Amino acid sequence: MILDFRLRPPFGGIENSLLFDANYVEHFSGMFHVKPEQSVYHKSMEMLLEEMESVGCTKGFVPYRYRDGKNDEFVRSIVKYNGKFIGALGVEYAQCEETLNNIEQYVINGPLTAVNMEPSMSPIAVCVDDTSLFYIYEKCQKENISIVLTSNATRPQHFAPERLSHVFDTFPQLKVILTHGCLPWTDAVCQLMYFHKNLYVSPDCYLLGGAGHRDFIDGANTMIPEQIIFGSAYPAVPIGSAIEYYHHCGFRSEVLENVMYHNGMRALGLESESNHWHMEMYH
Repeated sequence: MILDFRLRPPFGGIENSLLFDANYVEHFSGMFHVKPEQSVYHKSMEMLLEEMESVGCTKGFVPYRYRDGKNDEFVRSIVKYNGKFIGALGVEYAQCEETLNNIEQYVINGPLTAVNMEPSMSPIAVCVDDTSLFYIYEKCQKENISIVLTSNATRPQHFAPERLSHVFDTFPQLKVILTHGCLPWTDAVCQLMYFHKNLYVSPDCYLLGGAGHRDFIDGANTMIPEQIIFGSAYPAVPIGSAIEYYHHCGFRSEVLENVMYHNGMRALGLESESNHWHMEMYH
């Protein structure tokens, strides 16, 4: 089984974002010497589902961006495909009341599973340990909701290791998943994962030869076999190309199944139970 932890399908408003602009996707894919899937050009869900099946991708985790559209439109799309995709609510930290209401409606009482936030990419960018984010961390820790943070490499100071440590000092039970690999702090974040078992990293496309990618491979093979998560970053990188690379880049066979599926499910709290009841309740 394979869970793609950074898969953005052409639905819920995502298809209208920069992610599905052909020039953008071709430039990004070109950096990793791959070509975009045909579903990207056609913005076709039918083609995407066929592509997923052809490469053995069982599920896709979709971290929704607050700026990509409306959460209710996204929720309808998640429900429509009935378990094929796991959704994360997109929130903007400055919208306090709206954010808390949406967490209640769409995650606690709805079909979404996690919260997705991009503090370093917000209109007013803040560091990961800025106190303006604490009300979201507090809510997620209290309700045992995983929070996904895009560790944008263009502002690395916002995710410096000491700032991440501050978050865990303040919220020791908070489950945090860093996507994009927290560049350039790859070695330091692997050490942080060793000490904080509720910290996970999905390097996604940056494991395909990106700076520091060996740190995650070596880490998964030794100290942190249950905390590195596979992701393709579709539509920017083809799912099949990412799967092929992850299978041949050096992960020990004993940990590969964890990386490709179990670690992501564990990070979301879905490892030991199905989320179908959540979907059915929402229906």
